[in-house]
Amino acid sequence: MGERFVTDEQLEELVTQRLKDRQGIIDEVVTALKPELEGMRREISSANHVKRTLGRQLTGLTVLVKQSNAEMRTHAALPFHPQGADIVGDLSEESSKGLELIEQFGIAELSLEQKQALPEVLEEHVRMKQERRQVDRRERRKQAWLLVASQFVGAIAGALVAAASIVAYLHATTPQGVRP
Repeated sequence: MGERFVTDEQLEELVTQRLKDRQGIIDEVVTALKPELEGMRREISSANHVKRTLGRQLTGLTVLVKQSNAEMRTHAALPFHPQGADIVGDLSEESSKGLELIEQFGIAELSLEQKQALPEVLEEHVRMKQERRQVDRRERRKQAWLLVASQFVGAIAGALVAAASIVAYLHATTPQGVRP
């Protein structure tokens, strides 16, 4: 048998060569997988963003659902309240008016931003309308007082004219020398 022996130096050289070959293969695989890894990182980042966004929206929806459940319990109890039927009737009447306004003004076709701004716009409109009503009421009161004052002055002037007429008549009809 022809055994061949390898020296320690040759063995180290072979091991070093094998390690270099394996490191080269590992580097080639890593280089080939880097675009895949970057794509996975982007997808993970995007998924995390979506998860956070959905979490916030879910939290907001949870709050809204709790509020609407509380309101629904209140509305469910309204018919049993002494004035509940009247309140429910008023609510349904206001609701139908609201639906008519939505149809009339085309609110259903508004964008989300416009719908979100609508309460502020309506509040401003209502506030301006109330201010105009108050100004109109003040103006009408002022005009009423002016009318009352002018009628009062006119009545006094009429009374003075009537008194002056009576005095003139009495003066004209009484004999000049007779004095009572």
